[in-house]
Amino acid sequence: MELQHTKERQAAGIKVARKKSIYAGRKADPKRARAFRQQGMTDREIAKALGIGVSTVYRYLAASKKKR
Repeated sequence: MELQHTKERQAAGIKVARKKSIYAGRKADPKRARAFRQQGMTDREIAKALGIGVSTVYRYLAASKKKR
């Protein structure tokens, strides 16, 4: 229950910060993920190198396949 309230307060704070152009979050880096893939790195290695989750790597690589 408290977790839900915390998430709501956090979301509200992020919304206010975005309006003030303070909060931007982590910048996406799909180009580096593609470059690492071309070097033969695994999904886990790419995730560790970029400091992101494996599912994010999957998303980056899937998006790059759609653009081709």
